[in-house]
Amino acid sequence: MTGNGPARFLVSAVAALGAAIGRTEEEGGVDIFQLLKEMQVAGPTVAAIGQLVRARETIENAAARQAILKVCATGLIRMNRVEEYRLRLRPELDDVEAFERPFYGLCPACHGTGKESIPCGKCAGTGRCPAKNCVGGRIPVSGFSRSRVPSGRTLGGANEDGGFRKCLVCNGTGQCPDCLGSGRMERPCARCAVTGKVWNSAPAVSLFERSVEDALRLLPSSLPPPAPREASASASESPSPPETEPTPDAGASPSVPDSRVWAYAGLIILIAMGVGGLRLIRVTHR
Repeated sequence: MTGNGPARFLVSAVAALGAAIGRTEEEGGVDIFQLLKEMQVAGPTVAAIGQLVRARETIENAAARQAILKVCATGLIRMNRVEEYRLRLRPELDDVEAFERPFYGLCPACHGTGKESIPCGKCAGTGRCPAKNCVGGRIPVSGFSRSRVPSGRTLGGANEDGGFRKCLVCNGTGQCPDCLGSGRMERPCARCAVTGKVWNSAPAVSLFERSVEDALRLLPSSLPPPAPREASASASESPSPPETEPTPDAGASPSVPDSRVWAYAGLIILIAMGVGGLRLIRVTHR
């Protein structure tokens, strides 16, 4: 009985190692196809988007990787996480301008001109010359004030009791020199930062659904979905793929299960060496 004890422990250790390897494969693999199907029904979530971002590196087809990246990008925008999209996903999109074009519309403040029209501060929006007593570009001159105007400079005759001189503020035009009579001034639009366009996240709802459909269409040709591991899975589903699934890279699979597997392997080696030593001692004593 004492001799069979180490052997039984060795068998149980081997079984534990196999279970650890199975857990490692399950944690490392992500059913991208099923995850996209769930997002198509329930909508995007932060957890699902995080899984897709990591799992997309296991796909060899570049078009499929970009399609999944657009699913994640439109999902973040749909959840009003625009800053997270710009910081994490935007630099990895191939054609950012084409992707973001549906999200921009004409600025309602400047109507796409990039300039905002405001009332003129010089004439208070009237468009008339702001000089006092200026009437149509002329300022009346009479009495003592007329004597201070050089001869021939008044607009009235020399024999008249009163006359007019040209307004020096508007140069005789009667219009505000700042707004040129329009009563309005233009300044850079603060709402759109002179671009003439503003961001609108509303199209993300329809774009997300379209992105999921595109990803599902491209995915089977690049990475078939892994077969379900649970016993309750339907037998009518597609046959299970080979046991050797693509191994996710370092950014996709956690490192904790790997260390656990190596620990089991080292334990088994030590047990095997101990069993061999016990047998050698028994043979020697006989």
